[in-house]
Amino acid sequence: LTALEVVAYDIPSGVSDQPWGEAETRQGALNRAENCLGAHCLGHGGAMPDFAVGVEGGVAECSLSSLHPGTPGLDSCTECFA
Repeated sequence: LTALEVVAYDIPSGVSDQPWGEAETRQGALNRAENCLGAHCLGHGGAMPDFAVGVEGGVAECSLSSLHPGTPGLDSCTECFA
């Protein structure tokens, strides 16, 4: 049995308050993960964590007709993801 320590940091994403598109959302999550890693090292005498996680929510427009070709009446939609 191994102990698990979870440490949370309030880290800015470095992207807009409401990311639009998968690329900006992914960049926000990557920025948060990298900055969490740095914050952990600063707060723990340079000790590296086993891993760091960044979470970012965003909005993107998708084309339902490209996801379901041949289905009539499908237009674009808006999706939210985190």
